[in-house]
Amino acid sequence: EGQVRTRYGPFAPFAATIAASRLYVGYDSAGQHVAAACGVPLVTVFAGFVSPRMLNRWQPSGTGPVAVVPVHDPDPGIVLAETLRALDRVL
Repeated sequence: EGQVRTRYGPFAPFAATIAASRLYVGYDSAGQHVAAACGVPLVTVFAGFVSPRMLNRWQPSGTGPVAVVPVHDPDPGIVLAETLRALDRVL
């Protein structure tokens, strides 16, 4: 069934793992762009953006479903609830 994996080390194996995945859930990083480029459904948490323009410019785009969770309130409960709602939209 589903697994949660964290990865350290070279980028290529990280990208290959994402490409072979059925779902990517992560934060604003290169991983979200790999998932989008490979058509892997994804939910990404985007925090620390200084303006909506930055959020729009750097969010992933691809052929698969993409949900971006912009963090306006860093409360973990709120972020988790918004992430779970995004998962419902993607799945």
